[in-house]
Amino acid sequence: MIAFRTAAPMLIAFALVGSAGCAGAKNDDSGAPLECTAAVSANIATVVTVDWSTDEGGTSTVEFGETEAYGMQAPSTSDADVHLALVGMPEDVDVYWRGRTVSASGETSECTGVTHTGEAPSDIPRAEALTNDVGQDPAGFVIGAYFAGAGSSTGRTQLAAYRRDGALVWYYDGDESSTGLDMHYALDGNGILFNSFGGHMGGEEGSIQRVSLEGELLETLDAPYAHHTFCELPDGTITFQQTDVREFTDPESGQTDDWVGDALAEIPPGGVATTVFSTWDVLEAGPNGRTDDLSIYGGVDWTHGNFVSYDAATDQYLLSLGHADDLLQVRRSDYGVEALYGLDGIAADPPFDYQHDPSWLDNGNLLMFMSDDDGSGAIEYELVDGAPVEVWRAGFTRSAVALGEAQRLSNGNTFINFGAGNDLVEVTPDGTTVWDLAGQHGVIFAQFQVVTELYTGAR
Repeated sequence: MIAFRTAAPMLIAFALVGSAGCAGAKNDDSGAPLECTAAVSANIATVVTVDWSTDEGGTSTVEFGETEAYGMQAPSTSDADVHLALVGMPEDVDVYWRGRTVSASGETSECTGVTHTGEAPSDIPRAEALTNDVGQDPAGFVIGAYFAGAGSSTGRTQLAAYRRDGALVWYYDGDESSTGLDMHYALDGNGILFNSFGGHMGGEEGSIQRVSLEGELLETLDAPYAHHTFCELPDGTITFQQTDVREFTDPESGQTDDWVGDALAEIPPGGVATTVFSTWDVLEAGPNGRTDDLSIYGGVDWTHGNFVSYDAATDQYLLSLGHADDLLQVRRSDYGVEALYGLDGIAADPPFDYQHDPSWLDNGNLLMFMSDDDGSGAIEYELVDGAPVEVWRAGFTRSAVALGEAQRLSNGNTFINFGAGNDLVEVTPDGTTVWDLAGQHGVIFAQFQVVTELYTGAR
């Protein structure tokens, strides 16, 4: 696994169209032209910031794009001192922008300009669109976290966003000697949340961090023994997966070792992490066919939890245990198990096999990424008399030795992240690939998602 190192930040001067600081003619219902300034962010070379001040209250925004037709728009603000970030542009292009304030009295003032984006550091992962056909979901971007490798002490936590054509449009480079796997837009609209493990997953130095779209680290929450994924609840609580290491004697071999189970911990707003659930309390420990795998946690890797999500409608967690081939629904009300599917519970047909990223669909079916003897891909189960039975699958033309995701999109297609297989794809219901984004050799797609726009306030 390669290590990444950040190049020095760039600040690029902007070129203005029209008169110095502004452009735009005054008419009968317009105010004076705005005096605007713009620059490339010191943290992220693809982000342009535009600033101006207004004399009276109003609503301000910026349209922008690669031509004077613009086509994109930053979220509006009512602040008198306007500061708006233009997010979604590629490297090394002219960004045409138009700032506008509509005052409380209805007067419109404008400014226009052109600012050239810079180039991201060379160690930020790039991607290439191998297939980019019609019939895709209208969401135009993917954003997510890269994985530096299990047990890495020389990696770094990295986030990135790409257009469907493969252009890098946003990135964040975290601290050295860290790695991460997951990111989510904060539900309050204040930035992006991501996890970071200080050296390796499951260690004491885990954290959940918050970063702005301009690359400013806003907050760091301690998340000891964190690994893999986390989720945010509507009340602001953050729930993350923890390792739970206990001494256990293998009944088959008689050997006593540290065995690694899984726990869930919650961080309430303004509070500290508290463990609320453990697999040790609900499952019987023992060999499951994968306990001989090389452990990344310093013990026998028993359950190997790899995903947690929260469903507000049922007030339940969905926890995937990849080594145990189990899927648990955990009630938040008392942290008891509502349902257990898989090897230790209600059997699936075909059986779960190192599943990742499970989710309940609107039709009540279960979608997940899975690997079996045929390869790896997306699989959908219908509950028949309470038992999961396969009704659809796609992919399974290659094997992903680590990670993977499956998400149903708004147009009925399915997004598949092949993880260590190094491809993000979109497939139609008949399995046709309409989009394929290939990652850079030596880095791994961790948790990614398809989004309509990159601004956090839209979510």
